[in-house]
Amino acid sequence: MADTQLQTEDWVLFLSTVLGSVGMMVTNDPMYYLYGLTVGAASKALLSLGPDWKNLEDWLLFSGAFLGALGTSLTSDPNYMLYGLVLGAVGKAVPSLVKYGPSLEDILLLVLPLTTGLASALSSQPKYAMLGLFFGMIGKSLASADPNASNGSGTSTPPPPESPAPPPSSGLSGNRNYILWDNCVPLVNPSVSFTAGSDIRASGNWDVQVNAYAPSGTDAYMQFVVAVTSAGEIQWSIENWPLSGANLFNTCDQLLYRLPSSFLPKGYSIGVKMNTDPSSVNLTSVEFNVGNAGGVKVASKTVPLNSTLPVCSGSWKDAYLSNVIGFEANVVGYNGGVAVAFASGASGSLACSADSISASSSIPFCAEAKAGTVEDSNMQYATAVQSSPGLVTIATFAP
Repeated sequence: MADTQLQTEDWVLFLSTVLGSVGMMVTNDPMYYLYGLTVGAASKALLSLGPDWKNLEDWLLFSGAFLGALGTSLTSDPNYMLYGLVLGAVGKAVPSLVKYGPSLEDILLLVLPLTTGLASALSSQPKYAMLGLFFGMIGKSLASADPNASNGSGTSTPPPPESPAPPPSSGLSGNRNYILWDNCVPLVNPSVSFTAGSDIRASGNWDVQVNAYAPSGTDAYMQFVVAVTSAGEIQWSIENWPLSGANLFNTCDQLLYRLPSSFLPKGYSIGVKMNTDPSSVNLTSVEFNVGNAGGVKVASKTVPLNSTLPVCSGSWKDAYLSNVIGFEANVVGYNGGVAVAFASGASGSLACSADSISASSSIPFCAEAKAGTVEDSNMQYATAVQSSPGLVTIATFAP
């Protein structure tokens, strides 16, 4: 069983808080404590921002710590630093609670500094806020422990020696996988779900990219993406592509869920379900979903394919609605032709379904498309297994 461990940013917050407290007790100077908390809070915020630097709660925590320290340095009044940290802690906790729901770490970071900060302000006794910040910060760091990490340094865990042998290879990998189709009959409610057979660690952001191929004579394909970022966010996006040239529209990256870790844990699943009209069999909406290791759906977003799409480039046209003649699910890097390397031994499974479906190693002659995608990875695809008339499973494995 894996040990419960802290990530790098949680270790920094924990150690800075403890060392600052020790410094205050040894010297009887509260500034050691305040400086320790400030360094810990600012480091926690910056290390949690991730590569896109877009997390509001981390910016609020950093701003509270920074502006409080600035106020104290300009006025020599330690209350600026103290109450800046209180506001930063509340700013960190509230958006996270609103966005992701109740969690012990955010409740501790909100309730303890807020209540003791108010008590300090009303009584003019800074010690109450200092005590609340101590337990709030310690609680935040310890409750953020990652049960899937190998050690407290935040480094990745290598695959265990008993990792299973790779399944029989199909010869397909990265940006070239099986095409799922029904002999040119439009597919009814096709879907893809990727389930992690191990912790899925990668050298960068990655995704399950589903290219839904349209019939010959129409736009080449709709591209549905559900991605895992190195900041632990699961995002979705939709694009429409012609056979050649730039995409016709793009929704860009939309947040779906925030993972408890910076990787997709073993047992978690991410998926795309394409909903079709009962009469025309045209795609009408797409559902992006996330399931946890217990098989419980923890996030779901159904996106109608119409003018309400959150388009960031190009524009939607109703003429883009079409059947799906076939689709291809690739486990690759996220956006911009990126190639990603999965840790050796990373494994998973793609479950591809529709009303009736089978696997082909070549693009259907009836589709207006070219196979594959520009993003790539070292993920290998095993020989497809026809599990039932409406289900094909494909094991994946990183060598």
